Amino acid sequence: MTPRVLSFAEITEESSILQRKQITSRNGLSASLLTGFASAPALVSYQVGENRTSVLISIAGSALHHSSLPGGGSIQTPMSAAVLGGAEHYHTAFSRGQQKWIELVLEDRALALLADWKNSHRLLSTKGLIHIVRLESDAGFVTPLAVGIWKAYSSSEVDTDAQVVALVAGILDLAGAGYSGQPLASLPESAPESLVTLMKAVKQDPTKAWSLKDAAYMAGYSAFHLSRTFRTLMDYGFPEFVDRCRTERALEFIISSDRSLDEIALSCGFGSTQAMRGACREYVGLLPSEIRSLLLVQ
Repeated sequence: MTPRVLSFAEITEESSILQRKQITSRNGLSASLLTGFASAPALVSYQVGENRTSVLISIAGSALHHSSLPGGGSIQTPMSAAVLGGAEHYHTAFSRGQQKWIELVLEDRALALLADWKNSHRLLSTKGLIHIVRLESDAGFVTPLAVGIWKAYSSSEVDTDAQVVALVAGILDLAGAGYSGQPLASLPESAPESLVTLMKAVKQDPTKAWSLKDAAYMAGYSAFHLSRTFRTLMDYGFPEFVDRCRTERALEFIISSDRSLDEIALSCGFGSTQAMRGACREYVGLLPSEIRSLLLVQ
């Protein structure tokens, strides 16, 4: 069942599921915090005005964005940014679970200092464009800057305009450097080459029965050493990495194809449709059937 569509104007500090608090609005920049806890997807109608660009930054929580452009939708997971081009109507479905978001709306006049990025990456003020940029911890200042702005806004320290401009510039720079897209299982730059080779192999063929023993042999580790090293590097174990890679591929098919969910589960290496359903709920807070229903909302 598709939830009732809310407009952003309906989300206030007193809303029952999501709360929205405007922190600053000056010099062509509007910044708000979105917080809350959703037990079911919260569907929001979102209008980006002419000559404006919206940037939604997830500190915690996932979302499904789609516009009127063909090509399905885009999944956004924590520690990432969605750049939404102007003069377009979007639908955003916030996932189950805790939500912590920074919403930035920038008028073209606020982006004067970012003209070079705007022209070179062609990300801003593009009608209907949804561009997901992941904020990797290996990528320098962007992740701590996003978290720092969240903390500053949360404590009502609003004099952060310069930091916000730097954050937007950093997001566009990451996009140009290839940090686009929203993988559930990213490849950290600090990983040893042997582990990167293994992780790329899993991403290339997640349907394979990846046992810890076989993976350790490929990487040149003992099973114990691989398990310990992997968890230290990724904050989760190798079996979860495989599961995330399968879910990542399944989401692509769920969003962009008309294949049945049973067929997608089988082709992506899941033992059952129920297993795929549980993985989607765990990693993005949305069920496969919900994603397809939400994409039909106009």
